[in-house]
Amino acid sequence: MFLLDNPHLILFMLEFALILGASKLLGLVFKRFKQPTITADLLIGLILGPTILRRFSPAFSQLLFPVDHTQFLMLETIAWTGIFFMLLETGLEVNFASIWRQKKQAGIIAVSGIAIPLLICFLAVSLLPDKYLLPNTNKTLFAMFVAVTMTISAMPIAIRALYDLDILKSDMGFLIVSALTINDFIGWILFTIVLGVYTHGSADLLYILKFVFLTVAFVGGSFFFLRKHVNTIIQRIKGQYEDGIGLTISFITILGMVFGAITLAIGLHALLGFFLAGLIVGGSEFLSEKERHVINKMVYSIFVPFFFVIIGLKMDFLADFDFGLLLFMTLVSVLSKFFGAWIGTVISKNPAKDRFPIAVAHTAGGEMQIVLGMLALETKLISQSIFIAIVGGVIISTILLGPWLSYVLKLRQKSIFHSLFKKEFIFTCDRCGSQEDMIHFLSDKASKLVRIPVQEIAENILQRENSMSTALGHHLAIPHARIDHLKKPLILFANSPQPIEWNSPDGLPVHMVFLVLTPAEQSTVQLLILRDIANLFKNPKFSEKLIHIHQTPLIWQCFKEAFN
Repeated sequence: MFLLDNPHLILFMLEFALILGASKLLGLVFKRFKQPTITADLLIGLILGPTILRRFSPAFSQLLFPVDHTQFLMLETIAWTGIFFMLLETGLEVNFASIWRQKKQAGIIAVSGIAIPLLICFLAVSLLPDKYLLPNTNKTLFAMFVAVTMTISAMPIAIRALYDLDILKSDMGFLIVSALTINDFIGWILFTIVLGVYTHGSADLLYILKFVFLTVAFVGGSFFFLRKHVNTIIQRIKGQYEDGIGLTISFITILGMVFGAITLAIGLHALLGFFLAGLIVGGSEFLSEKERHVINKMVYSIFVPFFFVIIGLKMDFLADFDFGLLLFMTLVSVLSKFFGAWIGTVISKNPAKDRFPIAVAHTAGGEMQIVLGMLALETKLISQSIFIAIVGGVIISTILLGPWLSYVLKLRQKSIFHSLFKKEFIFTCDRCGSQEDMIHFLSDKASKLVRIPVQEIAENILQRENSMSTALGHHLAIPHARIDHLKKPLILFANSPQPIEWNSPDGLPVHMVFLVLTPAEQSTVQLLILRDIANLFKNPKFSEKLIHIHQTPLIWQCFKEAFN
């Protein structure tokens, strides 16, 4: 009898349809509330798995997902295929030039994002009562192993959340992926060292040196030698064969598999190999947008949901459940990773508005935590209750990631104007009787703050005004320009007791003027600032009140009340 007989195949097809259909339907609901669909995938796994369905309806659960090694192996193969290709596709989409440009920031965030959590988690786990340890377990080694497991980031989960929130391809998205990649790399090395100590009874220096050498040699060789050959191969495929798209996708798949096998052989996870293959291929100038689009839709529409559903299908989270332990380990893991990454953003001098999203993106646990936890369980280094707490923490942090990240991104958008506008940027111009007077007045104030010639600022502003008036009505105008060599945005406000003709759409004279200057390359920031100011002045009563106030403290108080 064949291993995959008809009953196995029929049931597999029905399970495939059920998992994909359920994840897509619930995913559509989550999307309506602007939440990542990964949360839906995990919930589907919990509902269909031993946690809920098998507990409350064992007969129905056995019918849908029987306890059958062959049956489950078929589903898990699809799941791992999905996560492998997700990392491959992510690599394809990453702008390597952007990562290289951000290497210093990414490196600082990654090192801080694993060093600080590792220390905090080690100290916290060391305080756990001995009842959570297996007999004859070295507590120091136990604490180190669990700490490493808790501090490993969840790059695939973070990537999925960033993708669903449409910020994966942004500069901040690239920075997060870069930092998480370096974070995972460091984490895997630490895990290998700890495992080597546990397996060999002492640190095998020769083994560690061999591991590090092979890793550096493979990664370095891939980027410095293989990348140009890969580009040449894709060029030849496109030039010599009619089925260029199909052959290119086949070549990318083969490269991902080979790289995954090599990283596994070295001692790293295959995920890093697939991601590395994607990075190398993604830099090819001959890889078309159509090919990238085909791979993206295939991966995210069909395969990826399986991985996150299978996590829930594999685990019974109510067995050996210890709520206190789960809460303790989840809080320590999430808060330490948030704090570590946030400190990294401060040290690397990231803009204040980006610090919280970057730190939040580091908080989720992932499949690597589960893999490491399972290995620790199998080698009898941790107990079942610790393992359940690790897995439960992964699920909770993953579910929290989407709403949390979505929330801080909304705050980030709202806070741009508020964070930039200060009391000392408020002025009153008693002698500004014309548009040119006001522009030169504010340009002079800006020049002294940013050390850019006043004439350069004024010319940029006037050039913009000549093309289209920046008066919005309700006595408000917002002259703005993008300035070369400007390091960060600047917002100034001036109130004029005298009416100023500004070609307003409602015909009313201007009394309130915002000057908005942004770096030339930050067009998005300028738009967000203009949006925030326009929203602030939607209430006509606010404009009428501000017109008659000419003392800086009172103007500032009026703005503070409006902010609140």
